[in-house]
Amino acid sequence: MEPAVNYKFVSNPDLQKVSDLMIQTWDLPCVEYTPQVLEMYLDLPKADPNLTLAQESQDGSYASFQALIPYCINYKGRDFKTVFGTFFTIKKNHQAAQLLIPQLLELLSRAEAKGYELYYDVRQSRPDDDPFDVLIERLYKRRGMVIKKVDTFRYLVGVRQILESKLSHKRTNSVRLLESIDLPQIKNLISNYKPDVTLYKRINDDNIEYVFLNRAFSSSFVYERNNEILGVVNLIELQVLDEKKKVTNVYFENMLIDRLTKKEQNDFIENVLREMIKKSNFTAAFVPDIDYYPREVFNELSFRKSQRELNLYLGAFKKTVEDVDIESVDSFFLDVY
Repeated sequence: MEPAVNYKFVSNPDLQKVSDLMIQTWDLPCVEYTPQVLEMYLDLPKADPNLTLAQESQDGSYASFQALIPYCINYKGRDFKTVFGTFFTIKKNHQAAQLLIPQLLELLSRAEAKGYELYYDVRQSRPDDDPFDVLIERLYKRRGMVIKKVDTFRYLVGVRQILESKLSHKRTNSVRLLESIDLPQIKNLISNYKPDVTLYKRINDDNIEYVFLNRAFSSSFVYERNNEILGVVNLIELQVLDEKKKVTNVYFENMLIDRLTKKEQNDFIENVLREMIKKSNFTAAFVPDIDYYPREVFNELSFRKSQRELNLYLGAFKKTVEDVDIESVDSFFLDVY
């Protein structure tokens, strides 16, 4: 696929230029996607730099950007080689369709050529006849793909001031920060983990140390019982740009706690939040309300649903996988930030 007229494709683009594009384009409030934050998402050990693509203007600036992040996900009991479409950005005052069509088709073509089987993305809920979503659906069909909205969700949000009044002062010795010596237990915990949901990501061994221990802006905590690690929680801490000021939020991203009792889950989450309050001047904590995380635990801490509603879309590359039927799901465990 050729780029838009008077533009050129740039694979593995300069993240400073990408950051400039996103900060200039995205509506506030939004995460401050600095080069370091983008690197955290895009530079996974098994990431493919050929699946990050920008279109460069004649003046050398970027006019659009999108990334496909490789994952392995399990859907209906089968593992699939998958890409997550994210960070789609088109510079303001540019022709959206002119840039969208070649960029998305080129990325999908590259992913299909590399043998990827499924594709998913997350988009803000819009009317069914929204021109942007209609255009995207047409592009998928041109690639012979069937993409369906499989779930709708919101975030649960806990405000720091309320959390400080809700959290008990009782600290349990079972909760502590993850250390490098814990990695063998974490790998064993994750390799045996099969969440009770129809659609979930697998965290492969190559990514475990990076995601839970070495990743920038990340904190990981473990829950021990009799010197055995039975649960792990991973959060990321990001700056958010607003019209008046910059704030810090924390986001629950990876949580494996199903081997814990209800009381242990409560203690774990409370201790994690208490420790994050000590180390971070965050304003709010976010957790996706996707019927995977223990909603009742967060409800007890006065987390409330955000107004923003998001849709999860899932589709198949028909040239690489033909026997999968995409259907709605009641719950899932995927990266959505």
